[in-house]
Amino acid sequence: MKTQKTIILAICLIATLGNLQAQKLQFSDVYLFGGAASAQTGALAQWDVNEMQRGLLQPNNLGSRGYSQNANSSRYSNQGGIMAAWKINGSEKQKLRIGFSGGSYQANWASDFYKETTYRLDTFVSQQTGEMYFVDSTHRQNLSYQHNAQMFNIHLNYLQTLNPQNKLSFYVGGGASLGMSLSNQVTVNYSENSDLGDPSAYNYYNNNGNYGSGYGNNYNNNSSYNYNQNINIFETKTQSPTQNISAFALTGLNWRLSNKNRFFKHINLFGEWQTGLQVNRMQEINNSIGFLNGLTGGLRVSFNDSPRKN
Repeated sequence: MKTQKTIILAICLIATLGNLQAQKLQFSDVYLFGGAASAQTGALAQWDVNEMQRGLLQPNNLGSRGYSQNANSSRYSNQGGIMAAWKINGSEKQKLRIGFSGGSYQANWASDFYKETTYRLDTFVSQQTGEMYFVDSTHRQNLSYQHNAQMFNIHLNYLQTLNPQNKLSFYVGGGASLGMSLSNQVTVNYSENSDLGDPSAYNYYNNNGNYGSGYGNNYNNNSSYNYNQNINIFETKTQSPTQNISAFALTGLNWRLSNKNRFFKHINLFGEWQTGLQVNRMQEINNSIGFLNGLTGGLRVSFNDSPRKN
């Protein structure tokens, strides 16, 4: 199946490049870029969450009673890559841009579980006042799930530039991208912590219910209290391939380093904001549609621009 999809995409790309030549396109730019994006989607159903977490360590294996859970529903991606642009009909104002990128993609349904239990460890009596002090220890358990996929992305953009001969120019446009996973995994991280330290450093409650922050010099340090225990467990499972398709409008700024220097007039810095829709697909969960927002920036090397001389 992966081979068939790759062949189809290659055929589409070759056909697109052939069509570019037929439209009197002139190669003009190379873009080196990086960026990040997020897509806000509806909350995953409990069935979807169960499928993502199936086969991994679960809260009920640890005694789920008393756990608190925080939930959100977003998709995050980071990417870096290269794109090339062509002038349409020789115009510097209109360009078609095609490129590739690689990066990470996360479906963050945020099943984060936390449990905290307090134990009474010891009781101390003040030698000066006879007042009783109780020392407690806190036992903490954390359980979190994370999805991460390594993606290969194909990009196609149309750009319309205002005043392209200026040192600082503004452009708008639209585009689409297709992402396919090279790897797709869900990981669970369980950590357990019990700590016990010098009672002079501990917060405490006295027998009247008043809160304090330490014992001062009334008690000597006791090495038996210098105790710390940490447990960490990681489990990972491989998911089926995931894909996403995005369609968006974009707005950007381009800064040419120089309009006169023979070298730097070809070097540009750019940044753009993208907003649109993203469709996500993974076999284990239902398809989702989210509102996409992303920022991209990097270096643009131009070959056929005509910068303003002044």
